[in-house]
Amino acid sequence: LFSHVRIDHAGDVEADGTLPMTVPVEEGKFRTVGLGVRYDSTLGAGGGASWEHRNVLGGGERFRIRGDVAEPGYAAGLLWREPDFLRPGYTLSYSAGYETEETTAYDIQRAYTAVGLEVPLGDTVVTTGGVTLEWTPVETKARDTDTGERDQDDTFLLLGFPPSVIRSTTDS
Repeated sequence: LFSHVRIDHAGDVEADGTLPMTVPVEEGKFRTVGLGVRYDSTLGAGGGASWEHRNVLGGGERFRIRGDVAEPGYAAGLLWREPDFLRPGYTLSYSAGYETEETTAYDIQRAYTAVGLEVPLGDTVVTTGGVTLEWTPVETKARDTDTGERDQDDTFLLLGFPPSVIRSTTDS
């Protein structure tokens, strides 16, 4: 959240052995816009855009909206991250989105939502637990040779409880 941080110290050490310091900081921009284009030899051309605010309510909350368009379909989604949720160090995250994909074999739609809680275990390990819900109708384009009707169309409703454990010893 800072664009500049500088540490200044007094010229002399105090009688008690301490060295007075000042740390002037300058806040960085809270909003970010992202744009991208791409080409894939299998899927063709595509592009995406995103907008993010990194301090929505003044406590380091993060809100991100993204969109993506490509030859086989499109996607849109949002993300909310709430630091220090319930207690310091815990982070609540919420995401939701919608995607479509059209291929020669099938058409698919996907709507999803997820909520999770990140909990630190010491200085190097973070655990995450949460719940996801996904609704996915799939239309096949294959046809029964006798009737001409589609072989199979299905709708899937998936409920998940994805856990994770991440260990990081980066010095940042």
